[in-house]
Amino acid sequence: MSSSNRIIKFGVTPGLASARKSVGDATRCLNGIIVALETLKHVDPVKPPDLQMSWHKSDNLSDFDEMRTFAVKSAIVTVMDGLDQYLRVTSRVPGLVPEALHDDLNGRRDPKIERRRTVAERLRVLASYVPNAVDGRILLIVDLLGAWRNEFVHGDKRHRLGNSQLKEIKGSDAWFKSERGGADVVGLVHRYQNEQAPSLMDLVTLFASTQRALFNIDERLLFQMTAKEYALALTHHLLHEDPDPKQRLDKIFEHGGFKTCARLRTWFLSRGCCSMGKVIGSGPAMTRAEFNAVLGMGRNKASELFRIPRD
Repeated sequence: MSSSNRIIKFGVTPGLASARKSVGDATRCLNGIIVALETLKHVDPVKPPDLQMSWHKSDNLSDFDEMRTFAVKSAIVTVMDGLDQYLRVTSRVPGLVPEALHDDLNGRRDPKIERRRTVAERLRVLASYVPNAVDGRILLIVDLLGAWRNEFVHGDKRHRLGNSQLKEIKGSDAWFKSERGGADVVGLVHRYQNEQAPSLMDLVTLFASTQRALFNIDERLLFQMTAKEYALALTHHLLHEDPDPKQRLDKIFEHGGFKTCARLRTWFLSRGCCSMGKVIGSGPAMTRAEFNAVLGMGRNKASELFRIPRD
């Protein structure tokens, strides 16, 4: 296959790339911190050279539990922030969702309910735009993660899950055990109802379900656009998100043609928004020749098309 016929595949939106990083960072760092805390119980501490505050290893094991709880709370906040960021970024990619959803996705106050929707509620608004993309049992777990974050981290019980929702989650226990690696959602609900911290296995279920919901929604959103439409929308989004859109546009579209497209592909790849291959998979896809025909333009045309004045 010639280089001009190699396939450019758009399988992940910028919002999903960002959310995946948040979940991955939260999981990796949480595991590292918990292992370090367990190790510290049995060995002498090694203080970093830049630690300026006084600190001494505690002989009270409850202090280690408190540090572990803080790490768990931090991980939950990071994942929920990643979900919030996914919704906001998705609204900023032209054509990916209708403008009628933008207020909800960005957390603006809804006059119909006289308050801002919670992050989990905003995800349900987006999920309703792509019906059946996400299994309802997965969305309930994301609802639980949001409620648990509000209560466990912030002490806010205004949006506590009701008995009917919790009963429905427990009713999906067999499905989660068979489909999701033996997850114990009955135990998960029990810990939530008793205002306990989630276990590490609970966090696996909560975080994996959040990722699955975003992946399924993202896939459907991408399939609603052609590869040409999405390539232009992605370029528009990344240019306008750049700290200096004019300078970025001038650099990328300086020569036009093949050099411009090569720079664009490198940029897309660095942001995790596309992949190169020989076979068309899921998501919009186009050959390099088709990509060059759409985006191999010069600076003046790009300035007009993407609405970034050069002067």
